[in-house]
Amino acid sequence: MELCCGDQPLRDRLNGAIRSLDDFLGRREAWPTVLYSRAQDISDELKSADTVEVAIAAMDLPDVQRLAERILHLYADCHSPGNRM
Repeated sequence: MELCCGDQPLRDRLNGAIRSLDDFLGRREAWPTVLYSRAQDISDELKSADTVEVAIAAMDLPDVQRLAERILHLYADCHSPGNRM
């Protein structure tokens, strides 16, 4: 939730959201398979750089906004009635 409700710059909020996502990815049994795959794809894309922070800093604003949107969609899907985690 810090991604949409924080008052820090979007890149800073994304860094925090990705750290939280990576922590939660360690609990694979808690994830429906399709959602786990989407979450892992997001995490893997960002780990192509030295660090997540470097990957996010290198993105232009539209890419940062798309990443935030993907994470927010994942969050909403995780909390939808059929997928409550």
